[in-house]
Amino acid sequence: MDIILDNSGPELFSDLCLADFLISEGFALEVHFHMKCFGWFVSDVTLNDLLWTLEECSNFKEDQTLQYFGNRWKV
Repeated sequence: MDIILDNSGPELFSDLCLADFLISEGFALEVHFHMKCFGWFVSDVTLNDLLWTLEECSNFKEDQTLQYFGNRWKV
């Protein structure tokens, strides 16, 4: 399955949740994310945005669930 990433922030987080759901429930064996090589607009998702989001989620000490998913998604 392919997901075209558009905006960073909550929309990117929702895309990660969607991909997790699709794989966990057996609707997809793998998910491929497509993002911009460089941002045209300030909110466009680039590889750095994706990596930053995964790192922030996995290091979020105040919420173990968010840490769990951040670590899970980094694999």
